[in-house]
Amino acid sequence: MTADSEQVKWRAPSWGDVCKAQIKLSKSKLVSISNTEKSISQNKEIVDYEESLGMIRSVKIVGAGINALTFPELMGNRNEMVIAGVNSHALMSEMISLLKKPQRTLIHIGVINDSNFYNSYIGNKIYIVNNYYLDRLENFYDKEETEFEVVDILDLNTGKIPQNLDMIYTLPIELLTALNKNLLEDLIDALAPHGCMIIASSSDGQSLYADQELNIATAKQIESNPMQVLHNRLNNIENISYFHILTFGGLTVVIKNGI
Repeated sequence: MTADSEQVKWRAPSWGDVCKAQIKLSKSKLVSISNTEKSISQNKEIVDYEESLGMIRSVKIVGAGINALTFPELMGNRNEMVIAGVNSHALMSEMISLLKKPQRTLIHIGVINDSNFYNSYIGNKIYIVNNYYLDRLENFYDKEETEFEVVDILDLNTGKIPQNLDMIYTLPIELLTALNKNLLEDLIDALAPHGCMIIASSSDGQSLYADQELNIATAKQIESNPMQVLHNRLNNIENISYFHILTFGGLTVVIKNGI
């Protein structure tokens, strides 16, 4: 058989493949935390609970992608791509936390729902915003003996935020839809010098890097892309540096400059 007649079947690796390879090579305690029967059961319970409260989960209401509202349903249904992506996010967040070793942390929206992470990696003083994530954490996720102080979401919306924070965990949707239109800037102001903010799921399915030269319609669409809006706002803040990790949903890591 000649080389011309032989057909080699191959495909480019997907983001899911990259995430699975990352997990396979890791020795972290957090690997597979989201793939356990316990975690799957917890997320099914969350869906049942929130639907009993009248939450509507139609695509028209909550969107078609992976977000805080669709996440429990996707996890509960054993979506392999989502499970791989969640573990990938967990590993990246763990890596950053181990490097930073924060002592004062604000969890606006949790990146990881695991007690090992809370107890071992994010410091002595933990603040958690009183929102649906806290409700899930207290009623469903295993937080063991983690001690934390609750921050009222109304205080967040009026700019009353704990100061000198070493680490903040959040999501783009929470920054862009908050009643406090300056919440992104207020959170960065609350960071201590060299403090770090992790914004999870910030690539919008890799559309953040779409070609802006395709046509006028595409350019207008990109300008209105929430992730593009978020990063454009970061570009206008002078006292920070930030970088973006593209893998799966993406992480944007913001670091406040030192004095």
